[in-house]
Amino acid sequence: DMRRELLERAYEGYSRSYESQGKTSYYTGINAATMALMLGKDTEAITRAIEVERLCEQELRDAMLEGGSSTDENMYWVLATMGEAAIIRGNFERAAKFYRRAVKSANKNYFMLSSTKRQMKMLLAHRQLEVTDTPRHR
Repeated sequence: DMRRELLERAYEGYSRSYESQGKTSYYTGINAATMALMLGKDTEAITRAIEVERLCEQELRDAMLEGGSSTDENMYWVLATMGEAAIIRGNFERAAKFYRRAVKSANKNYFMLSSTKRQMKMLLAHRQLEVTDTPRHR
């Protein structure tokens, strides 16, 4: 069907980009992992999610060493990506922890928040779960 074809195209594009960048881009890596999950390629999705978590953990360590701000836009995406990787791996408590941290660092950037919420809802729907406690920025 058309949806599967579009998912395949997205998966191939993100995977190719992730590989060509030497598996150093958490952005293309997490999108490849998400598309793999949506296509039922669970083992590959989890493998990629683990790789991406390692990249993000390094980004977080580097930010700490450089005295990076928790409101930095890059930190938002790193934290949100960690949440997404945790959902892919089925670790929902860990996902919630990283999403809460991401929301705190978003500095009321509603574009980033809505993008993340949309992605999170898609993944949870795929896992046949619902968003029951959507974090709100205060």
